Amino acid sequence: LQANSRKVVEHVRRTDVVIRAMFEHARGVAGTLQLVAVADAVEAALLRAEAAHPGRAAERVYRPGEGPRVYGLSAALTRMVYNVGENAMVAASQPDAAGP
Repeated sequence: LQANSRKVVEHVRRTDVVIRAMFEHARGVAGTLQLVAVADAVEAALLRAEAAHPGRAAERVYRPGEGPRVYGLSAALTRMVYNVGENAMVAASQPDAAGP
């Protein structure tokens, strides 16, 4: 349990760094701010990530078309979520170094 907790904390820290870097990168993207449905951007990004990794699927706990909307750059938000999903798919396909 402690080993799993340490791994979760490690992954959260790594994810936090990646997400912060993606937000900083997205700030440099030109475009017009628009109202973006977060669930729709997440769905588009996950579909792309899943297409790149046949046999892997992300579990959805939201309903596309519902949920919050934010002002932002749709392409930047989708790209950021895609990168997180892509990283998760790669991590899920790697064998666990600690073993069962």
